[in-house]
Amino acid sequence: MMQRNLDKIDFYFKVLARYDQYVQLANTKASNHITLLSSILVAITALVGWGVSFNNFDCFTAIILILYLIFLLFSLRWYTSCMAVIEPNRMRNTNNSGAQSESELSTIFYSDVAKFLSFNSFKSQINIKNENDQLEDLIHQVYIMAKVTERKFEDFQKVNTMVVATVFCSILILFLTCVYKING
Repeated sequence: MMQRNLDKIDFYFKVLARYDQYVQLANTKASNHITLLSSILVAITALVGWGVSFNNFDCFTAIILILYLIFLLFSLRWYTSCMAVIEPNRMRNTNNSGAQSESELSTIFYSDVAKFLSFNSFKSQINIKNENDQLEDLIHQVYIMAKVTERKFEDFQKVNTMVVATVFCSILILFLTCVYKING
């Protein structure tokens, strides 16, 4: 029985490690999106500054400026979507209720471990728990990390939607600014 629990503990720590890789992947992708967004923001802002003449303010200039404001709104939504992915999810359990005492704290979840009053109280809790308790704690952490990972990828889907909207708006601004500059 003891070896079987140790095998399960080893297996579920590997599952946690796999989820952690998924979380890191989502965070890296969202960070890369922020870099791309920054580049697009600089380019479109420079394009609008080059292409729009305030001395000759007409309907075409107004359309470009309105599109630029829409572009900025999409950019903001893109950025906040990326940050929603990157922001750590410190979910303790599915209903996110807190532990009432140190005996209810997880000895695996970093936020719970940090809530122990001292290293000795943490160490004491580890010594009190048997393998079944530790396995239960670990399985609970696997479940919670699966929820966190699922949420990260749901949040990342929102990033992709904002990318399409922002890039489409950028292309429209590019086209209209070039037409305006050629004809003006």
